[in-house]
Amino acid sequence: MDVTATTITTRLIGVKDKDAYCQIVRDSITDNATAFYSSPEDRIIDSNLISKVINSLDAGNFRIGAFKEDKLIGIICFKRDHRLKLQHKGEIFGFFVYPEFRSQGTGQLLLEETILRTRQLEGLEKINLSVMEPGKSAFSLYKKFGFVVNGRESQSMKVEGQYVQEIFMELRLI
Repeated sequence: MDVTATTITTRLIGVKDKDAYCQIVRDSITDNATAFYSSPEDRIIDSNLISKVINSLDAGNFRIGAFKEDKLIGIICFKRDHRLKLQHKGEIFGFFVYPEFRSQGTGQLLLEETILRTRQLEGLEKINLSVMEPGKSAFSLYKKFGFVVNGRESQSMKVEGQYVQEIFMELRLI
């Protein structure tokens, strides 16, 4: 399903997007040190591993990209646990939009497309996510879509000697 706002479209990330996906993941973890668990030093970006991940995606585990023309400008990831006792919930993670495309509805398109797709998953009752303080714009966007706070972890990360609090949120689908 393609969603369009001006010239921005969203679609599932595929194998042909591997290089652009690797680059945006690298950029996301260097753009804001407090927004992601990983840091550039962790060297988590391996194109062979990314290819395996993309090839193993399914309806309950997907990556959506926002594209302006052919340029990947934002990503959002969703995963649903396949273990029987945890199939009622899924998680949004790895949500990033390049700074020059923020405040233009790109994040909203990505989140809207993700929620649309998850509502089609049989038995899925809620979506979890987390946001690091001070992620004010992300927090506001999540609240706009109906996510509510369901917990906090102080000292979740330590970045350059400073602790960062993590806020856990959920959206109930039923």
